[in-house]
Amino acid sequence: FSDSNVSADDGLSAEQRVLLHAVHERFARRLALAWSALVRAQLDVRLLDLGCMSPAEFLEQRESPGCAIALRSPESDAPIVVHFPVSMLQLMIERMLGGDSDNQPLVPSPLTEIEQRLVGRIYDTLIDELRQAWGQIWEGELSVERVTERSGLDTNLALHAPVVSFRFELG
Repeated sequence: FSDSNVSADDGLSAEQRVLLHAVHERFARRLALAWSALVRAQLDVRLLDLGCMSPAEFLEQRESPGCAIALRSPESDAPIVVHFPVSMLQLMIERMLGGDSDNQPLVPSPLTEIEQRLVGRIYDTLIDELRQAWGQIWEGELSVERVTERSGLDTNLALHAPVVSFRFELG
């Protein structure tokens, strides 16, 4: 963002913060409905917070192990990175396969080929909902650049560009 009315604490103006919060609250509600249908169970997705931070801070806060999807738009030089803790994906996969993950703790492990396909469905739903949510404020097209299970440094993040981070909770 390049705005002269940026707050000193996180790099977002009050107007940007209100707009982004409203857009992503709607996104969370729509994503909860879409993912609930996908896993055949009631899910709740809530926006916890949003802020602007350095790429190093973003990478430090990501839960490990995790899966990340890097999205690109021809209208933007910087990637959009969506990070999922593997534990959350495994809970969703377990439900998609008909299991009841509430009774057993899941230990994060590398995803199998079939689990990777199911994760693809989770990502596709997420991207569809992002397109719907951002359609009113952003005219860009999203395309998947890559999906990775690597939890280390994401070299696609420009080390000098700020990162706008949105944290959601799945319940």
